[in-house]
Amino acid sequence: MGLFSKVFKPSEEVNMLREEVSALKSLAREFREFADISRGLTSEPVFPDAMGPEITSRGNQPEVSTLLREQKGTVDTAINAVADRVSDLNLEVVKVMRGGESRVVEKHPAVVMMKQTKPRADGALPLHNLRQQLRLTTQYMLGPGEAYWLKIRDGLLSNVTRRFMVLRPDMVKPVVRSGLVIGYILDVIEDNNEIIPASEFIRMWYPDPSNLYLARGALGPQAIEYDSRKFAAQHSKSHFQHDASPRVVLESEAGSTMPDDATQRRSDKAWNDAYNGRAGASRGNPARLPPGWKAHVLDLDRGEEITIKILDHFDKHMLRTFKVPRSVLGDVSDAPARAAAEVNQYVFDLYAVSPVTSMIEDSLNEQWIVPEFGPEYRIQFQEFVSKDKEFELRRDESDIQNKIRAPDEIREARRWKKSSWGHLPVAKKNDRPYTGEIEKTEIGVDPLGLKAKGDKDKDDEDEDK
Repeated sequence: MGLFSKVFKPSEEVNMLREEVSALKSLAREFREFADISRGLTSEPVFPDAMGPEITSRGNQPEVSTLLREQKGTVDTAINAVADRVSDLNLEVVKVMRGGESRVVEKHPAVVMMKQTKPRADGALPLHNLRQQLRLTTQYMLGPGEAYWLKIRDGLLSNVTRRFMVLRPDMVKPVVRSGLVIGYILDVIEDNNEIIPASEFIRMWYPDPSNLYLARGALGPQAIEYDSRKFAAQHSKSHFQHDASPRVVLESEAGSTMPDDATQRRSDKAWNDAYNGRAGASRGNPARLPPGWKAHVLDLDRGEEITIKILDHFDKHMLRTFKVPRSVLGDVSDAPARAAAEVNQYVFDLYAVSPVTSMIEDSLNEQWIVPEFGPEYRIQFQEFVSKDKEFELRRDESDIQNKIRAPDEIREARRWKKSSWGHLPVAKKNDRPYTGEIEKTEIGVDPLGLKAKGDKDKDDEDEDK
């Protein structure tokens, strides 16, 4: 089954979430009693006509549970590379001053809260620490395209968030009314239709262009390519799983008859028992055929060679999808020098990691920091994209375009090997160096002057003049 066609049944969720769901259901009842009756939380969700059918369907996108379970192979490697990088970064809170400048607020309650591992009242520690939360969040954002943090407060009416709990995106369903997401339904307990207000969650997500209320990550649009790579890997696995023996076609001589089914089964079993590459009793010995039969070995090596190329092609495609250079994964065959690896790390941070961190920052600020601490505060990741590296790349590009340095000079500065063409400056076909001398024409240095050099008779006339 492929990524599009494979269907999974929801698995049983951990029991520890039931306590939180029960508290949030009570919170929803409190809201129904006195707070937001005008927002429609007391009734079933009503969807606009244009959006109704699509809310309950993923359209041409795989289900979220499928995307979570299909993060395997190269996809898992690429996603984990980004997730590991994000989880290794540090968060800080800054206060924006009147002049537009910002300063870091040391030991701000938001950062202290996220980093602490304070036990609950019953003595149990939080399920995930901050770095684990960031890693899970990145994995969810790159796969299904959305991640949810549930706010855990001191009490039902408290406005102070004490900790967060990361939820699987396949168990959270947005509720839409009048074009707005007013809340979510937690698909943890069977037949649970309680709407939890949106203010109790932090949703970090990439909107789906085909449905503005649902999310779309990087994996879903690559379903066909992912399935192609998956099927090629399954083909290779099946080949080696069954002792990697070449496929053989038996040809009978003229006048021979095909054996009946029972005889065929006995023959196949006897052949496998004798010549199986791993467990056959006669493995390694020459095989013998009954008289009147010839064996033809198919060109399996060619098929395996194509399979290897297909796997490599789709591996590169998936790495490009998630913008992960091979050197970040430890493969330095394409980047033998340290400088090249540093450039790849810069590109990785700028184009793969930075978009994820920016989305996390915006979500935390809009849905948590500003409502609880005020608009003058902002949470952000500490700087991790090197500005110096960006300057060096732009300077190298400018030096090449303006013919200040030859490619080999830049390669030498990066400790790369010199190339056969790098000693020449990059220039256009008609470019010529400027020497400072006035270029001579066919009629002399100055065609309008008196002593133009060219024709001897004309020179004599110039002297007379």
